[in-house]
Amino acid sequence: MVKSTSQTALDNRADQQLPLLIRALLALGRTWPFCRGQFRGWMAETILSLSAVPLKARFHDAIFWVHNDGHATEHAILLYPSYNAAEIEFLCANLRQGGTAVDLGSNIGLYSLPMAKKVGALGNVLSLDANAAFAAKLAQNAEVSGLSNIVQEVIAVGDRYGTVSVMAVEGNPGTAMVAPGKGGTRVEMQPLLAILQRHAIERIDAMKVDIDGSEEIALVPFLQEAPPHLLPKRLVMEHIMLDLADGPLPNALKAAGYVIVGSTKSNSLYERRVITDQPEVSQGSN
Repeated sequence: MVKSTSQTALDNRADQQLPLLIRALLALGRTWPFCRGQFRGWMAETILSLSAVPLKARFHDAIFWVHNDGHATEHAILLYPSYNAAEIEFLCANLRQGGTAVDLGSNIGLYSLPMAKKVGALGNVLSLDANAAFAAKLAQNAEVSGLSNIVQEVIAVGDRYGTVSVMAVEGNPGTAMVAPGKGGTRVEMQPLLAILQRHAIERIDAMKVDIDGSEEIALVPFLQEAPPHLLPKRLVMEHIMLDLADGPLPNALKAAGYVIVGSTKSNSLYERRVITDQPEVSQGSN
């Protein structure tokens, strides 16, 4: 059952000025079937087209700006209270005040903001995304949510240093995939381990990974080369990269001690069961 903090509602400060028609459509749009699948996108775009400015929506105790630009995640935040709720709650359950989380493919902050709320002012969330426009939206959402513990970097994560082309999947402006050739936007790419070390990350309590097809090149070297204390305790990742049971990424996950402890329609939930490898640097912080 979805907790009360997962429920989507327009922020009271914005709701006071909404026209009656928009409020009525929002109430309708949060019911089945309008909150699911293709109906959700159509209903959200209809509602957003009636407003001259972006709307604000509360989701998992954070506030998000919702724009009329076809972003599917924003549509879900606006209309579907249970969107990715199991995954978010799985990661947040392993976070405490002062903890550390990493959002790899952070987009507009669907995971980053709830995790930042959970770790509090003494904790931090490292949010990485290759799309500068998404990063700007995340920053705006963090600001309106009163969060200052999210560190952002616009960067592609891969298996080497260099630059790559990044572009949206056709028909889905809410994606940012590394593309072959010279099309798209050029973005710097670095290995995940190097990024974490540069940000002085000493442990990861929870990590979400959604980098639109680059999961294998980003995670396999990291899982093989990272010191044990940097391996995330809990991990959420899309099924799409795990279809081959004997592929490089599933094998690297198993070798690093990860087991699947749950799954949803879109994602696998992992927990690392090897717990005897904490280094001296972290013993005094627990």
